[in-house]
Amino acid sequence: MAKHLEEFDSTWTAYEQIYVLELMLIEADARRYITEAIETERDLNSIEQKEKARGRIVFDTSEYTEKRSKLI
Repeated sequence: MAKHLEEFDSTWTAYEQIYVLELMLIEADARRYITEAIETERDLNSIEQKEKARGRIVFDTSEYTEKRSKLI
């Protein structure tokens, strides 16, 4: 009986390791979209600040439009 319990325990441990790895991959993939949105927002803010320093308000440059379309 002890041998069977040890085999079961080993099998269960292997299953749990795979399960946790899969959860971590799912979480990382889901977090990727949030990370990309934060980086894009940071880029847009940088563009806005540069143009503001030049005394302009910009919303129609190709770079700004391209980055903004990633958020929409």
